[in-house]
Amino acid sequence: MTQLYIAPGGVLEPHHHENEEVYIILQGTGRGEFGLGKPVDVEPGMFIHLPPNADHGIVNTGNEMMRVLIVTSPPFGPFPEWETKSH
Repeated sequence: MTQLYIAPGGVLEPHHHENEEVYIILQGTGRGEFGLGKPVDVEPGMFIHLPPNADHGIVNTGNEMMRVLIVTSPPFGPFPEWETKSH
């Protein structure tokens, strides 16, 4: 389990990895790409399931810190590695 913090205007670049993930939006608002073919607006209370190798990323479009609880299976080590479209 990891808690991700994204400052206003911050971006978690689109990426993918072999782990299955669940994102739970705890605070803040944003827009994410979750392999659905179109961006999705996110807000507190949303639960997003990501199957293995799904391209995903998120941007904080709000004015407060975004907090996202991320649960992975199998769990990540202390410093996850991922591939971004920019690499």
